[in-house]
Amino acid sequence: MIFKSSSVLVILVAASAGVASPTTNPQPEEVVLGKRVWLSSVDVQAACDQQYGSGYTASAVDSSCGGWKCKHNVTQGQYPVNLQSYCVNRHPGRPGVYASCSGGVYNWQCHDNT
Repeated sequence: MIFKSSSVLVILVAASAGVASPTTNPQPEEVVLGKRVWLSSVDVQAACDQQYGSGYTASAVDSSCGGWKCKHNVTQGQYPVNLQSYCVNRHPGRPGVYASCSGGVYNWQCHDNT
């Protein structure tokens, strides 16, 4: 049996179309996640200054994401620091701003999800 080269090409194209068909090769469903845009790193000292004034020093009291405190320079009292508030004030006019920590006290960042 003799085939013309154009006939062979048609057969090959038709066969490959069947292999790539979605019904014969199903793909896993995709999960669409909200957009996450990096804005900046968090300056914890600036957050302490913003929330308590210049008489405080940012202090890492442990290695967890919640390990930051603002320590009063005279009394040595330790106070919580709101890093979410820092990010909102650092990036005004962005309604989706949030603070995010990924893996430890030194890994805080500001992101936007809008």
